[in-house]
Amino acid sequence: MNDILNFLHYLKHCWGLNILRFTVTFSLNIPEHIVQMEGKLRLCQMLDKARLKGETFYVTEENHRCNGGSISTGVKERDERSKTGEFLFKELGLFGSKRAARRYINSNPRIEFETVKVIVFFYIR
Repeated sequence: MNDILNFLHYLKHCWGLNILRFTVTFSLNIPEHIVQMEGKLRLCQMLDKARLKGETFYVTEENHRCNGGSISTGVKERDERSKTGEFLFKELGLFGSKRAARRYINSNPRIEFETVKVIVFFYIR
């Protein structure tokens, strides 16, 4: 384990990375002694808030700005546009067909809906 940590420290130093250690926990219950994040962010921005700024907080569905993050983490149910691929194909234009968009969506791992209500981002000091 020390070899891995030393190697990670070496890479962090060589590449000039300033990434902090943190954990992400998925739960049905609101944690005690941790504050809810104010406002709305995309899941990727929440991760940056924890890993780059060293902040500890929790979020619920109301804090998610992007459906992709809230759906993949099980906080929100997929709507019909997401299930069919219409959103990525027609509205965002990311795929050449609805079928291709649907295949992409179905190939992505996600946590089952209603198994998560709260996501905790915890900075490790």
